[in-house]
Amino acid sequence: MKILVTGASSGIGAACAQRLAKAGHRVVGASRSGKAPEGVAGRVLDIREPEALERGLREIAAELGGL
Repeated sequence: MKILVTGASSGIGAACAQRLAKAGHRVVGASRSGKAPEGVAGRVLDIREPEALERGLREIAAELGGL
């Protein structure tokens, strides 16, 4: 399964992303900083920048072949 987890740089988002990745899923972790736990592809997504957010989502969907 291909999964996008928002808020993946810390806390619950990071824990969820890492657990899903360890379970064998292909996970992209999005956050303002782009940091993500080990085994998770980190990407910068910031809801304060709508155009960058839309572009980032399109890039992630293309990279994963959909979400």
